Amino acid sequence: MEHSTARIVGIYGMIFVLSIGFQSLHATGPVTAGLLFLPITGGLAVDTRLGSRLLRSYRPHWLLVGGHFVAALGALALAESNISVLSPLLAAPLMVIGLGAGTTTPVMSLSILDSVDRSQSGLASGLLNGARQSGGVIGVALLGSLLGEPATFAGMRWAFFVAAGALALASIVAFSAWRPRTEARNADRKEARSDRGASSIGSLQPGKMDRRRATG
Repeated sequence: MEHSTARIVGIYGMIFVLSIGFQSLHATGPVTAGLLFLPITGGLAVDTRLGSRLLRSYRPHWLLVGGHFVAALGALALAESNISVLSPLLAAPLMVIGLGAGTTTPVMSLSILDSVDRSQSGLASGLLNGARQSGGVIGVALLGSLLGEPATFAGMRWAFFVAAGALALASIVAFSAWRPRTEARNADRKEARSDRGASSIGSLQPGKMDRRRATG
């Protein structure tokens, strides 16, 4: 759940900063600013479908770790690029961010709902939506304050660095949350095997006693 909040801090915060930066710093109109978001939305649309298919072959937590990390690399590349000039080169990091975020979108919902009983799925869904709303508020407030008033290119760059850090933190949290679950799952398997072994030994003991009595 924590990695979901950190992810939304980075993604929602960047969307807010980009929308303000495109219109205030580059003096674009609302329509042009919306069209400049096509690389992100295109990456989201493509990789959301791809993420659903990757779930058939890979564990959800690996997709969360990888998706957050890819989005963090895209945000870092965006911060290092020349954001003071609108060029086609900005489309590459924007698309990378969309691809990373698109991978994690279906996986987050599935992993959270799969970790609880079916009777608690409504509660888990509500917690996920609450984490998204909280992350959006924090991301807009934090990255918007870095952007400054009036907005500056330096503030925009710092906002992208912070967004990259938030997405990298989401990747680390997703990985650290996966390890305890794996260890607990392995412990349960060992316990189940020991229980089956004990039951099989117990079932063999009466037969041995009957043989001894027959021979006696």
